[in-house]
Amino acid sequence: MKKNIFYSLTVLGFLTLGFFACKKNGTTGADKTDSYIPINFKEKNIGELHNQYIIAAYKKLNPNKLKLAQRTENVDGYREILIDEFENIEYDPTPLGITHESFIDRTILLTDSLSLYQYDVRNWDYTYVTPSAANFVGRILNESETAASLADVNQVLNTIESDANAILSGVDLDIVRGTLEIARSSAYLWAPESEGGYDLYTKTFGTPPSGRNSSSNRVQLSWWKRAFIGDVSASSQYFLGMGVGLAAGLATPGTNAAILGGWAISAGFGSAFAALGL
Repeated sequence: MKKNIFYSLTVLGFLTLGFFACKKNGTTGADKTDSYIPINFKEKNIGELHNQYIIAAYKKLNPNKLKLAQRTENVDGYREILIDEFENIEYDPTPLGITHESFIDRTILLTDSLSLYQYDVRNWDYTYVTPSAANFVGRILNESETAASLADVNQVLNTIESDANAILSGVDLDIVRGTLEIARSSAYLWAPESEGGYDLYTKTFGTPPSGRNSSSNRVQLSWWKRAFIGDVSASSQYFLGMGVGLAAGLATPGTNAAILGGWAISAGFGSAFAALGL
C-alpha cells in the first residue's frame, strides 16, 4: 500500500486546485461568509479521539518484536502495522462524498507528502492552508517550539485561540480551531511525564529516542516537539489537503461529524508516523 511520493504530491495538488477553483467560481459554501456554517467542534472531541487512535495503534508496535535498535530495518513493518490499524477505525466519510478506502488513500498520500518536509509545514510553505490561517499555524509551531514546558505550550495555545477568535472567521477560523484542538491533545500525548504528559513513546518502547535521556530539558523537549510539530502540520493540512473543504458549510446530514472524525484520523496518522521518523 506504499505510495509513490510524486504521485502523492500530484494527486494532492489536483485536490487543492479543485477546491480553490470552486472557490473562484463561487460554488462552495466556504467561499460565502454569509452562508458558511461553522463546524461544531462540540459534536466530537477530535483531540481525545486523536489520542485514542494513536495509543491503540502504538499498542500494536510490540517492542519485543520490533526493537527500537532495529527501527531502521523495520520501517516497512512499522508502516504496515500503523496503516492497518488506522484502516480498521470505524469511520464513515460518505457524507463528504468519498469512500472509506479513498479517505485512507488520501490520508496516506498527505502523510507521505509531509514526510518529504520532515512533517513540518514551515518547510512546505503551508501548501494546503489558507493565507490567513497559515499565519496562526505558524504561530502555533513557532511559539510552542520555543516554550519551555508543557504548561507553557498550553498557555501559548490559549493565547493564540483568543487571538484567532477575535480576528478570523469562516474556513480560516475552522482550520485554526481544529488545529488547536489537535495541538493540545498532541502536546499532552507526547510530552514527558515529568512535564505532566502521557509520554506515549516511552510507554510503548520503554526507551526514549536517542539523546532524549539527556539531563537537558531542551533536548527532551526537542524530541517530543518533533511529534507535536508533525501533529500540527498534519492537522493544518487536513481541511484543504484532504478535499473536505468542498463539503464544508453545506449542512448535509452527517457532514459535520464526518469532517471531525476524519480530522482526528488524519492528524493522528501523520503524528504516529512523524514520531517514528517514518
